[in-house]
Formats: sequence, structure tokens, C-alpha cells
Amino acid sequence: MLGLLGSLVFLGLLVRLALESSPWWWVGVAVVLAGLAYGRLVLPRRLRRRAELLRP
Repeated sequence: MLGLLGSLVFLGLLVRLALESSPWWWVGVAVVLAGLAYGRLVLPRRLRRRAELLRP
């Protein structure tokens, strides 16, 4: 939960930089959003499958 909160704060900072500074910061926004999506959608399934393989 703390990691998600930290990522959202970081995402907010990147959006602010993208709006106030250079449009290149939108690349960082996209990277953080992709990481959040991977961590919430893909990673739990992979970890469950790996845990099943390790069960006796």
C-alpha cells in the first residue's frame, strides 16, 4: 500500500512538471503508469503461479 501511495505522489509530481515545464515529462508519466499497471495487473498473477509451482 505504501508503494502505491508513493507511486501516486511521484506520478502527481511528474504531471505537474509536464504541465509547467517541458512536455518530455509526459514520457515519465507514461513510464510510471505502465509500472503501476504491471504491478497491479500482471505481477500478482505471475506470483500466484510461481507459488503454486513451489507448493509440494
